[in-house]
Amino acid sequence: MRKRYLHLAVILVITGIAVNLLYIAIYAASGSSYGKYTWKNINGSWYLCDSLFGFIQTGWHEVEGQWYYLDDGSGVMQTGWINYRGNWYYLSSAGIMQKGWRLVNGKWFHMDGSGAMQTGWQFIDDNWYLLNEHGVMQSGWHYDDGCWYYLDNTGAMRTGWLTKDNTCYYLGSDGSMLTGLQWIGKDLCYFESDGALRSGKKPSGDSSIVVHINIPNYNQDLFGYPLGCEGVSLYMALKGLGYADGMSIHEFMDTMPSGANPYLGYMGNPRVGRDGENTGKRTSIYPKPLAEWGSRFATVEDLTGASTEKLEEELKAGHVVLIYATGGWKTPKWQVFPWSKNPKGEVTNNHCLSVVGLCDDGSFIVNDCGHMPAEYRVDARTFRAVYEARKFAVAVR
Repeated sequence: MRKRYLHLAVILVITGIAVNLLYIAIYAASGSSYGKYTWKNINGSWYLCDSLFGFIQTGWHEVEGQWYYLDDGSGVMQTGWINYRGNWYYLSSAGIMQKGWRLVNGKWFHMDGSGAMQTGWQFIDDNWYLLNEHGVMQSGWHYDDGCWYYLDNTGAMRTGWLTKDNTCYYLGSDGSMLTGLQWIGKDLCYFESDGALRSGKKPSGDSSIVVHINIPNYNQDLFGYPLGCEGVSLYMALKGLGYADGMSIHEFMDTMPSGANPYLGYMGNPRVGRDGENTGKRTSIYPKPLAEWGSRFATVEDLTGASTEKLEEELKAGHVVLIYATGGWKTPKWQVFPWSKNPKGEVTNNHCLSVVGLCDDGSFIVNDCGHMPAEYRVDARTFRAVYEARKFAVAVR
């Protein structure tokens, strides 16, 4: 009896194998074989089957270097958009997973190396692109995180000058649209709040620039003169107007005259701080010796006592004016020294800087050797209050 059951089992196994081989043979004619897999079209749908036993595959499968997705339940090859574990993928009409740029229904999408659709800002082939939350490539003006950006018709983010509808805009190196007073190369430009370059008309809600003189900036701290604002400002003005050619700032500062007090020359050491050898000294050089020193290189005049209106005249004539203000435009702090000529003494929070521009609301543009950013505006009231406390000034012509 046991032998009869054993024979029956063997027959059943052989029969099962024969049936599977017959199954494979029947469908082989309707499919294509790729190594261990065979594509089969059953009732108009494509299936990927195991070439040996014909088992239908599901999930992701790579066939001859291309990826396909087969429905987890039925095994039907998928096409078009699919969402897999929170990411979107696009499969061609042949079921092949797509990568890179793809045009779908008239809209551009970008898939990364894994085939996942990308969104947000993406750096692709040396350009930045913005893909919305649905993955669609954007173009034109777009507002993002407080800034405006412009994307051309290829979707690439623009930088630098942009002309649209006969209006000029400037986009920074990060693509953001600039507004207000901005340095573009060596030119000072004013852009409206909507980014449009002002061209002769008064900026909305702001003051237009009456005059501006372009001079370089040398930061006194970076160049090693933490207490040398007067000399550094003079050097900036001379260089901007074409003087002191071929002379480095260090060579120039080495020629600065010294004195027992600021009325005679520089008192102290501009290369070091207020401690040590500068302790108790009014580290400065006042307008008269500063102008005499500058006259070795150009026409430089001591304007001590000049009104604010006189400074405006100098600016309109294209001259740079150095004024003695205060650090941060704070209220002057006074201290009497044995050599003081003013009964109030000397301003201990002194700071010298270059005045390079004038706006039609009376505000001034200054180029500050001790401030970042170097160039900024000072409203007329603040300027007058600080400058007219002493009326110390020098004109470089």
